[in-house]
Parts: sequence; structure tokens; C-alpha cells
Amino acid sequence: SQIKSLQDEHTVAITKREKEGSRMHELFASQKDELNMELSSTRELHAAEVETIEAELRSSKKAHLEEVEALKDKLDTLQGDLNSREGTIDSLQSQIKSLQDEHTVAITKREKEGSRMHELFASQKDELNMELSSTRELHAAEVETIEAELRSSKKAHLEEVEALKDKLDTLQGDLNSREGTIDSLQSQIKSLQ
Repeated sequence: SQIKSLQDEHTVAITKREKEGSRMHELFASQKDELNMELSSTRELHAAEVETIEAELRSSKKAHLEEVEALKDKLDTLQGDLNSREGTIDSLQSQIKSLQDEHTVAITKREKEGSRMHELFASQKDELNMELSSTRELHAAEVETIEAELRSSKKAHLEEVEALKDKLDTLQGDLNSREGTIDSLQSQIKSLQ
């Protein structure tokens, strides 16, 4: 009788557990469907976000490339201007050298003429010396003017070169900033994948 009672209790317990198992299975199946729907929705949202970020990245890269091309064009133009200015400076220096040579020849010639005139006209020595002094002062004034113009031209050239270097540094800073933006967007995409 005790064994029969134990068997009945065991049967009741098994039946109860089977019913509980059946209910849990039904509950799990219902939750599984909900989770699958939520997972599908999350995946679709993730895909849409990734697509949006990739579109923004493509747009940013395109804008970055366009800006780099524009900066390269501007830099080429500035380099062309700089080369032109250097050519102008070389031309001015050549002109100054030519003028100095001409002045040297002219002074030498005048000094020789003065010497001959001194020999021929000893009585006019003072007058000739005054003329020679005046000629030398005129030459010195002309040379000083030309040297001042050359210094001014060189100073302007150096200032322009410094300005171009500052612009290049600014452009490099902008490029580095764009690279940082691209790296940040790529990191966001990796974190979403």
C-alpha cells in the first residue's frame, strides 16, 4: 500500500511537471517569436544607420577630396606666382649688375678723360676736380638708390614666402582635421558592426 501511494504521488508529480513544462514551452515559444521580431527590427535599424553613416562618410570623403584638389590648385597657383616673383628679382638683380658695370665703365672713362684734361689744361685743374667730385657723388647716389630698391624687393619677397608658408601650415592643419573626422566616422561604423 505504501508503494502504491508512492507510485501515485510520483505519477501526480510527473503529470504536474509535464504540464508546467508544456506551459513553459508555450511561453518560451511566444517570447522567442517576440525576440526574433525585435532582433529583426534591430538589425534593420542597424543596417539603416550603417547605410546612413556610410553615405555621410562617402559625402565627407568626396568633399575632402574636392577641397584637397582645390588646395592643390591654389598651391600650384601660389607656387607659380612665387616662381614669377623670383624671376622678377633675378631680372632686377641682373639689371642692377648691368647698371653698376655701365657706371663703372663710365666713371673709368670720365676719370681717364679728366686725367687727359688735367694734363692739357693745368690751369683748369680746380674746375675739373669739382666736376669729377660731382660725377662721383651722382654715381654714389644712383648706386645707393638701386641698392635700396634691391633691399626692398628682397624684403617683400621674403615676406611673401613667409605668408605662403603660413598658408601651407594652415592647409596642412585643415587636412589633418579632415583625417581625424574620417577616422572618427570609421570608428563609429566599426563599433556598430
